[in-house]
Amino acid sequence: DFGGVSFRGWGVAGRLTSPPSQSGAGAYLLLTPGHSLDSVSIYLKGEKAIFTGDLLWYVNPNALEGSIETLLQSTAKLKRLVREEGIAYLGEGHFQPILGRENILDYISEYEEKEKTLASCIREAIAGRDRVSGDYLLEKLRESDHPAIKEALRINYPYYPSYLHRFTRVFLREKGWHQVEKGAGGTWERS
Repeated sequence: DFGGVSFRGWGVAGRLTSPPSQSGAGAYLLLTPGHSLDSVSIYLKGEKAIFTGDLLWYVNPNALEGSIETLLQSTAKLKRLVREEGIAYLGEGHFQPILGRENILDYISEYEEKEKTLASCIREAIAGRDRVSGDYLLEKLRESDHPAIKEALRINYPYYPSYLHRFTRVFLREKGWHQVEKGAGGTWERS
């Protein structure tokens, strides 16, 4: 429990830090699933720093074992943790660190909005349909003028299968659809 924000995880005592139970400082491995089911973030309480790995990677999850719903729950908890604990350093898996509590909060909020926008566009594309292909969904995304969708398409070109293919597969699976034709694009039917 950190400032009213509860995580499952582990306190890690080492040579350079006091055991967490004695000082409240120390290192913690916090379960922050979403990118994958076993994703963790490393929180250095005394340093007001957190390292999130791939949790905040746009068009995430990009692995089939990930979960968009769980990812958004983890990012919401992370945002509360930053706010309550005054975290001032965010290290990510593939990008430059972000410094300053307000900058981190803005970054997480922008990330959440982009992920939600992407999910919303896919939700609109499947509305009223009982069968879709991954390639159809990509074409529907290409029709969008929304900056978040344009960014998702830009960062995924020319990969095939792209992170967007994976994102749409996770999205459809979470909405109860099942894959009837395999392949990068694949074909899905509503259950």
